[in-house]
Amino acid sequence: MQGVGKTSIVHRYTTGSFSYSLTSTIGASFCTKKLSVDGCKVRLQIWDTAGQERFRSMAPMYYRGANAAILVYDITNMESFLDIQNWLDELRQNMSGDLIIQVVGSKADLAADRRAVDLDDAQGRLAAWTAGAVRPEDGQLVLTTTAAATVATVATAAVVDDSSSSGTGVGWTHVGISEVSAKDDFGIEELFLILSRRLVLRKAQIDALRMQRSRDS
Repeated sequence: MQGVGKTSIVHRYTTGSFSYSLTSTIGASFCTKKLSVDGCKVRLQIWDTAGQERFRSMAPMYYRGANAAILVYDITNMESFLDIQNWLDELRQNMSGDLIIQVVGSKADLAADRRAVDLDDAQGRLAAWTAGAVRPEDGQLVLTTTAAATVATVATAAVVDDSSSSGTGVGWTHVGISEVSAKDDFGIEELFLILSRRLVLRKAQIDALRMQRSRDS
C-alpha cells in the first residue's frame, strides 16, 4: 500500500527536512547515513522499497541480506496496519531468522483528529502475529517512545497465521513498535538510533560467540 509515509521518514532522517511533494517509490531507492553509536562508527545502508502491489515481487531483491527491517503503516488507516501482517509473512519466507524488526506508525501528528489505529491495540495484535517468531531470550515485544549494517524499509506490512507461528519460529532477534511524525520531526532520529544500537549490540554478540567457538574448537 502506498502513501503510508515511509519515504517521508527516510527523507526526514537523511536530509533533515520534510516535503509534501515527494513521489511514491518505484521499485526501490537507496541512501546511506553515517552516525556514531556509543563510540562505534556506523554506516547505515537504507533501502526504501515500493509498497504498491505491482512492485511487491521486486521487494525481496532489495531487502535480502538486510540486518533490520522497518515496516511502516499509517496511523490514520487501519487497512495499512493490517497489511503489516502480510509483510511479516513475506519477511518470514524471504529473510534469515537473525533479523531486527521495527513496526512504525507514521503521521503521529494526525493522532488527535484522525487516529484509526490505537497504539495499545496495535501492540497486542503485533504480539499475536509474531508469537513463536521471536527468540525467547530477546522475545519481549518492546514498546518504545519512537522506534546498522543494512536497514530495509518496507511499506506497510501479513501473515503469521496459527500454523506458521506455532512450533518452531524463525528466531527474529527483536520486534518492536513505535510511532513517528516526519512532518513534525517526532521520533525519527530516535527510531534509527535505537535500531542502530540494537544492531551494534547484535554484532558484538555474534563476534563474542565466534570467539568463544574458536577458543573451544
